[in-house]
Amino acid sequence: MANVKYDYGDELGTLTQYNFKFLEELWKDNSELRQELFNYTDEDRLRQWLKTKHKIMVADDVRIVVVDLEKATIKKFVENPQNEKFYALVLPPRPQAYPGNKAYQNMQAWNTAHYHAINDSYGM
Repeated sequence: MANVKYDYGDELGTLTQYNFKFLEELWKDNSELRQELFNYTDEDRLRQWLKTKHKIMVADDVRIVVVDLEKATIKKFVENPQNEKFYALVLPPRPQAYPGNKAYQNMQAWNTAHYHAINDSYGM
């Protein structure tokens, strides 16, 4: 089956802001968010945590795959992606082009947050 993403309806701006806050936490110095996501062994608890803490909605019948592009690691709860619906939570790498430039990192966060809000098959 194809990747699926929760339908936020016409709340694109709201979703972009949720994604931005997620990225702010992900890209903070000494952030534990990447490791925290990979520490989950129970998919339902991860689903609930994503919804409650980060407003990332994943339906109960959709499996979760976490893809960390910075560390080239994958955590997946889906066993048969050809026959199961799944959501790919993609963790983009921290911007590296201008170290210490908060304005650049802020711009990258807004661009990435918007991209993931409009993409129809995976997100953050």
